[in-house]
Amino acid sequence: MPFPADAETFYHRRDHRTNTYGLVDVRYAERSVLITADTRVPTSFAGQVMFVVTCNLLARWCRQVIIAVPDVVLHERFRIRDTLVGTALSTMRDADPFGEFQHQTALGADLHIHLGEECPQLAARSTVVTCAGWLAGVRRRGESGLPMGDGDNPIGAAHAAVLAGAQVFRDALERSELYPPGFIFDALAGAPWIDDTPPEASLPSDLSIGRALMTGAGSVASSALFFGDLFGLRALVDLVDADWTKIENFARSPVFGRTGYGHHKVEVVAKHLVGSGLTVRPITAWWHDAELSPTLEGYDLVLPLANEHGIRWELQNRVPPLMVHASTGRNWNVNFARHIPGRDDCLVDRFEGLHDKPVLACAEGNLAVEGSIAIDAALPFLSFFAGLLVATDLVRLALPDYPRTPNFAHYSFRANRFVPQFDARGPRTGCICQDQGDLFWRLRANTRHAWLSASARH
Repeated sequence: MPFPADAETFYHRRDHRTNTYGLVDVRYAERSVLITADTRVPTSFAGQVMFVVTCNLLARWCRQVIIAVPDVVLHERFRIRDTLVGTALSTMRDADPFGEFQHQTALGADLHIHLGEECPQLAARSTVVTCAGWLAGVRRRGESGLPMGDGDNPIGAAHAAVLAGAQVFRDALERSELYPPGFIFDALAGAPWIDDTPPEASLPSDLSIGRALMTGAGSVASSALFFGDLFGLRALVDLVDADWTKIENFARSPVFGRTGYGHHKVEVVAKHLVGSGLTVRPITAWWHDAELSPTLEGYDLVLPLANEHGIRWELQNRVPPLMVHASTGRNWNVNFARHIPGRDDCLVDRFEGLHDKPVLACAEGNLAVEGSIAIDAALPFLSFFAGLLVATDLVRLALPDYPRTPNFAHYSFRANRFVPQFDARGPRTGCICQDQGDLFWRLRANTRHAWLSASARH
């Protein structure tokens, strides 16, 4: 289908998934957002990550953004020879060719995001965003909270941008506060920060995680690889998906935009990651048609980020190695999952009733559009956050004492409070994974992360 020639057609298609989600009305599209920053924020890699992710996420739903941030040379870890604001504007205009995205002196706007601590009063609602290492801070103007750090750890920065983006989207809908005053999130623990001292873990020097199979190249998968690249992960990734990039995809992925429209998703993602530590082999086929090893031989981990064609059941029957994934839910929520063979529950446990509606089904549900084509309702920040959780756990994988978090986490952005729920889930009695122990060791003993399953020997 030709790319839309007018804004009305474009927004009708791009925003349909957002507009049909529960508790959403179209007034968010009328809000303008102003971005400002302390002068020292753009000088660090973490500060630049916070800015770039903020702009990228905003462009997925906000049609008018004013950037009043000093322009500087982009950090070399971005692999792009450009300026900070120039890169952000290029990404935003690719995500939304009809949007009004401008770099100019601070003007009035409906909503305001300030990166740093010295927030001016420029709008009725200001969201103040800070980061320090693994920590992310989101608060209102006038509240005390996380001081802005000077390091180059980008993980807290990415979390700060996405969590703040959720609050700003709620502001556009005139909904109440999501976080408590002075909110701080600990990305290392995957939970609100409750300690008096910041996490001591630094980024590992070796962020190589081996060879991975990623099924699905949609919003969560592309987000996971986008953030994995920012974090410096190193891996060989076989990316399997036969789908094409559509305008409906622009609203919830940090990668898809005008330049990738009409191309296979796997090829667009692979091109985005050229030169990074993530070497992606695009496989333009559905899982059941892909010519891959039927025994998953050679893969150190599997990232199951697709739902179609009974893939979860098929993967678990092939006795997979370590699996990490996340999904967006029906009620402003995101679910994170990890499966260490022999220790945790498995895909069949987690998605009990695979032939019915999965317990952790992606998105809101199918909605018929344009004849027989079916799409899923979704919110932009949910897919960003789901992919971010996957990428963050893969960084933890390179740290000692993995896993550091429970194997299930539920994050809800709907209510007027942000209280994640966690659970350590073990295998269900009678599940097929309980009989896969011996076969796992025959097939996976030499995989990079098999040591995590040592308890499965007993």
